[in-house]
Amino acid sequence: MLLQKRDCPLEIELIPRGAGWTHVYLTTGGERLFFVISNIMPGGNQFSDLAKALYFFSPDQDDYSYPHDLIEYADGTFDVDGETRDYILIPFRAKFTWDEEPSYSTWLLEREPDLSPDFTVKLHIEIQRDEDHKEYDFEFLYKDLCYAVAKAYTTALKEYGFMGYHSSTYTQDIDVNHLLYLKAVALDCIGVSEWNAHPSGKGEVTKFQDELELLLFDM
Repeated sequence: MLLQKRDCPLEIELIPRGAGWTHVYLTTGGERLFFVISNIMPGGNQFSDLAKALYFFSPDQDDYSYPHDLIEYADGTFDVDGETRDYILIPFRAKFTWDEEPSYSTWLLEREPDLSPDFTVKLHIEIQRDEDHKEYDFEFLYKDLCYAVAKAYTTALKEYGFMGYHSSTYTQDIDVNHLLYLKAVALDCIGVSEWNAHPSGKGEVTKFQDELELLLFDM
């Protein structure tokens, strides 16, 4: 499997700080935004919600768990392989808030509700700290957002490890399935995520060695 790094118009840094805190930086076009995530607030959103939102934003992935607490869906009639299909649920909006105790930042991601795997994501961010309120608007290709998030996770994992990340972020876990899918989109190797029927006829299989190569690849 041929994997190649590429340029990306944004960079996201994920830095576990211990004691229930995570720092995140987003850098793009001369802007550098700083975020703090409290990992101890019950039911609070985490960095994993950004990865989860991007994972479910793709109309190609076949995970039908539909996280309606995070994603809004539109239904409609679409042409699929020459056949008309009604009431297909298409993800088009995701929203979550990172609690900074007592400040916060809110992320809103939106895309056109269609079946195209190549699309632009509109990103609106609001940051509230004391009396200071700031808003930012960006547009990124979906695969570029996937690249930035996958790179942030990969860099953090190379430094902290899965168990170290779990401990450093006050028991937050990285969903390997989400990470592998975002990396596959970002690096144009979506075939890694495709499954085949198990030889027994029961269940499905993917290529474990390809998944490991993708997981370990530096971006």
